[in-house]
Amino acid sequence: MIKKAILKEQKLFAIILGLIVISLFLAIIRVTFLYQWLERKVSPTPKPTPTPIRKVATPSAYATDSAVLEIEADLKAIENDLKATDLRETGLQPPVLDMEVEFEE
Repeated sequence: MIKKAILKEQKLFAIILGLIVISLFLAIIRVTFLYQWLERKVSPTPKPTPTPIRKVATPSAYATDSAVLEIEADLKAIENDLKATDLRETGLQPPVLDMEVEFEE
């Protein structure tokens, strides 16, 4: 009889303890979501400011100079050569070294 009473008290204690733990867990979740909701509501996201576009009225005096245009053409030719060059050299493979090695004891 006493054991049954003790078991009932233990079950009751376990149920009450479980309810307390669950309610604390739910309270923590509620506070977390409430804090996030308030934070989101208080601080709106700023909108980006448009950047003014400046127009260049006159190009440089050297923009139409023949020497500068020739240098620009040479640089473009060098850049095209670099793009076309195969720097990896996939055709070059190291030789296969298949040597039979024997050790003496």
